[in-house]
Amino acid sequence: PLELLQYPLNYQMEILKQLIKRRFSGNGIPDLSIDGMISRKTGKKIYQSLFANLMRKKTGWEGRDIHYDWYLRIERDYKWNILGPDIVHCGVVKGIFRSVTGRFPYHYPEGGFGRIPEKLLEDYENAGGETHYNVGGIRVLVDQGYISGIVIDSEQEIQVDNLVWTGSLNSLLEELKLPLSPLPLKDLYTVYLTFDKPSGWSSDPYIYVYHPDNDVLFTRSYYPSNIYPDRDSDQTGICLEIHKVGTVEEMSTDEVLEQSINDAVKIGLLPGRPRKSLIKRHTESVPLYPMDYEDKIKKTYLSLSRFNNLYSIGKPGSLFYCLARGSVKQGIQVAQNILSSKEE
Repeated sequence: PLELLQYPLNYQMEILKQLIKRRFSGNGIPDLSIDGMISRKTGKKIYQSLFANLMRKKTGWEGRDIHYDWYLRIERDYKWNILGPDIVHCGVVKGIFRSVTGRFPYHYPEGGFGRIPEKLLEDYENAGGETHYNVGGIRVLVDQGYISGIVIDSEQEIQVDNLVWTGSLNSLLEELKLPLSPLPLKDLYTVYLTFDKPSGWSSDPYIYVYHPDNDVLFTRSYYPSNIYPDRDSDQTGICLEIHKVGTVEEMSTDEVLEQSINDAVKIGLLPGRPRKSLIKRHTESVPLYPMDYEDKIKKTYLSLSRFNNLYSIGKPGSLFYCLARGSVKQGIQVAQNILSSKEE
């Protein structure tokens, strides 16, 4: 409730009006779209002002066509069973602080999240595991309903006891020749810019800032200096996220990078041309939930479940729009299942 105090007065009145309306008009049959659920809580004006265009920039869809579970980031287990919202539990005192200040208890490893897979890779290789990079396409070998191996680099065959797939679900369905329609997976660009700090430079006080307006190409920005405030340096950087939907689909990678830089300078996120720049395209990395997504994932999982030693997990691997924590949980569950079956 205290979060209400952070909004302008006209927004507060609109939210209170919706609260009273829900209290006395009963629940009825809810509209489970993002548009319907948010509008029900905040009113249509606030939804149109803050959320409608952000949804278009992130998905290319209207909010009425996206299931509310996508917004909630509903958790799933490794068998794709829907569990509940992915909520950060922070305790009463921290919860009040979060409500009053708008700050959330995020925790980052020193050196960034990349340190986690680096450490996992180190332990994996120390235990005798092999890692292959830049293998191009991966062919999946099937023998009587069993995944017998994969082929990489067009010729190297690797036998497998189990296949854990974390790549594009659509690529897997195509490789297994399963007669299912492609699932909605969108591409994402991330842009990394470094620059020299001007005198008196101060980055935005919030870790993540969303940009719902059409005046800029990116949907979200964040400064690494907000994650590592104790690092004193004359140089810093900014990260931008651009979803490959709408007009972005017609742009080349170089055009996306150049416009992102210009937009960041235009609104004051960047003091001038960057020292260095890098753009990465993450293919089919953003799953979307149409209103019938539950039926789609059930049919898809049923088709994949005929292969007893196949696990398709993670964001693109199970059409699972989640925080990193959700993917990690699925991975741990798969590892536990494989290890327990070997013990038996």
